[in-house]
Amino acid sequence: MRRVDRANYVLYKTDAYLDSPQTIGHGATISAPHMHAYAADCLLPFLRPGARVLDVGSGSGYLSAVFHHLVSSDEKKGKVVGIEHIPQLVEWSKYNLRTDGLGGALSDGQILMVVGDGRLGYPEGGPYDAIHVGAASPVLPQHLVDQLSRPGRMFIPVGEYMQTVLQVDKHEDGSVTEKELYDVRTDYTQMLSAQANGDQAEDITAFSGAKVVRQAQKELDEILNDADASLHSILRTRRNSLSLFFRLPPEVIINIFTALVDIDPIRFERF
Repeated sequence: MRRVDRANYVLYKTDAYLDSPQTIGHGATISAPHMHAYAADCLLPFLRPGARVLDVGSGSGYLSAVFHHLVSSDEKKGKVVGIEHIPQLVEWSKYNLRTDGLGGALSDGQILMVVGDGRLGYPEGGPYDAIHVGAASPVLPQHLVDQLSRPGRMFIPVGEYMQTVLQVDKHEDGSVTEKELYDVRTDYTQMLSAQANGDQAEDITAFSGAKVVRQAQKELDEILNDADASLHSILRTRRNSLSLFFRLPPEVIINIFTALVDIDPIRFERF
């Protein structure tokens, strides 16, 4: 990870090295560095030179770059495929990789960034020694399991509001075992298809005004009910649940607060 400058893969350079998730636009985020470290460490036994890796939900391209350095050496070249359902992020990730000095790896096919439905994987590039999934799935996608090598390993968060990170191992005989690594609370955005990126996507910019107001009021109620807690504790425990709200455009936030004043001016004044 030290060979990849995170500042080349985020929108706000001054926050590049904070150990927290950050927005990269289009309702997507780049995970916190410690989550990337956990994922790479989990997959490390399979990230040898010459290995093939699938990075699902590749976002800004950061972890795809990390994987490239792990599976390619002077003697043996590996292959990293990053798949992302948002076309704009795929193009941006290619720009980021070139900025980070990996234009040659893109040109010769050691790194391939594609637009697609991550739940279906990318069978053309498989089978994969390692699969990293950077977005949560309600259930374990069978298509991804099918694209694992024998042996092979997948790192994937599964669940919706509460998520469990699974280590999925396919063994030489084709049998598959799952190991629960740890629970996370909405640290990962949900996997969507490329089609869902249109009208069907539950992107923050597509929320109806009423839905956002209801969600914002619920979040404010939770904070106010914790009034005896320290500000530091509130920010630490609530940062994930509030991250969606505070990624809204400023003009939308202003409209929401205006609506909340109309709903409950006394409670809002306390906030």
